[in-house]
Amino acid sequence: MTTRMRFVVETLVATSCFILMAGAPARAGQEDAASSSAIAFDLTDLSKTPANIAPAAMLKRASFQVANLARNMLNIQAPFTTVGKLRSREQSETADWWVEVDALQGRALLISKRPAGEPAATRATAPTRAALKEDSMRLLKSFGIPYGELGEVVQTAAMGQVITRDNQVGAPTLHAHKTFVFRTVNGIRVDGHRSVITHTPAGALSRALIKWPPLAASGHRMTSRFTPAEIQNLAQQAISARGDHPEKVRLRWRYEPVSTPTGEVVLKLRAQAVYHTREGKTEEHIGEPTAVNLDVSGDN
Repeated sequence: MTTRMRFVVETLVATSCFILMAGAPARAGQEDAASSSAIAFDLTDLSKTPANIAPAAMLKRASFQVANLARNMLNIQAPFTTVGKLRSREQSETADWWVEVDALQGRALLISKRPAGEPAATRATAPTRAALKEDSMRLLKSFGIPYGELGEVVQTAAMGQVITRDNQVGAPTLHAHKTFVFRTVNGIRVDGHRSVITHTPAGALSRALIKWPPLAASGHRMTSRFTPAEIQNLAQQAISARGDHPEKVRLRWRYEPVSTPTGEVVLKLRAQAVYHTREGKTEEHIGEPTAVNLDVSGDN
């Protein structure tokens, strides 16, 4: 091959490589744009923007006193004995109950010392789901939670199996009834705030876990200046930045609680994008959804 022919060939190869390299980013960008535009957004839950109004009735810090739990939730007149104290956490007990309260964290835990299978004193038959829900709501209201903050209720049955000494597994039996109650303010769920009420199979209260810090008197950011279309654009940008490629995205309101030094929380409105990624979903299994919070509170 002559020097002139070799020069022409090398020039053609170099030019072809340049064209391929220059064309690759354009195609990648087109694929990303097509992937983003293929997302189907559900804006139903954003149809009404919440007002910047805090609830009139609020849970008080005094609700986290042991005396309140004993008197109003457990109907116990005898005093509890303090058995431990660390910073804002206090542990107390009687012959039948063990209690831990933390007013600074807005948390209370009650545990019965009675055997799990002991029948309820006032019920002769197995309780219905409606009766368990009613009892759970009554307990939370007696604790001091305003009715308007008692949101979605989810009820489950905890099952158990006995393994014998010869490693034989027994049939599943009912271990406990659990009622989850999620906190809502103005009809919008507050992230991380809920209660779990546990009843025995016979319907007796056996355990209660309450995570429900009092709301601050002021400082909340409970509304948004963004329109649903603007929030959709923010969500699309956030999802693209994560490198996710969902087919469907549901947008909904959420309140994010921000703790104060005194234990109360202020609420900040967020829009939440919830979706399953294509990579994490198969015909046999759908994993936990991804939830991305978008700052759309009124202080923006």
